[in-house]
Amino acid sequence: AENGGRAGVNTGVSGAVNMHYYPALGVPGFEPVIGYSVSGTAGDDLVDYGVKMSFAGLSARFAIADSADNDTDTEMVSISYTFGPVKVAYDSISGQGGVADSEVDGIGVTYDFGAGVKAYAETSSANYDWNLTGDDVSYAVLSGETDNDLESQTIGVQYTTGGLTVFAETDSAEAIDGSDVDETTVGLK
Repeated sequence: AENGGRAGVNTGVSGAVNMHYYPALGVPGFEPVIGYSVSGTAGDDLVDYGVKMSFAGLSARFAIADSADNDTDTEMVSISYTFGPVKVAYDSISGQGGVADSEVDGIGVTYDFGAGVKAYAETSSANYDWNLTGDDVSYAVLSGETDNDLESQTIGVQYTTGGLTVFAETDSAEAIDGSDVDETTVGLK
């Protein structure tokens, strides 16, 4: 959530319809949230509990998603600190898709040059393989050595003017067989 890396990309719920309630407690910088997600896939219903705290350039989020059909909850920690043009962020998510012992951690840095130009870099490490087939994401915790984590890196730059963003980035992701998958993307948002 704080753009630390690929850690917060997917909670394992496909096609979810989300409802969130943000009770106002009157405490500056403190935002609790309660949510419910209904999916077209049986067992993907979730109840979410979370809190966001923000003050003096620091933003921190903590959340738990309790799946109706899994014993394993999805837990997320996301922290960022902004000072001047620099933002440093850390994301961690575990239990994605109800897979016990799964863990992804990501660290990212953004530098805002001003005039709509930003550069960014991130690195992530996962102890499980996420396989994307169509719209379905499947997860499998990697076995073996503790250094058997899959790693990915992204470096990019973007220019935003009005509602248009032009970007170029290069990605390198490690596959489960140990090979690297490299990709360069140039596009518009």
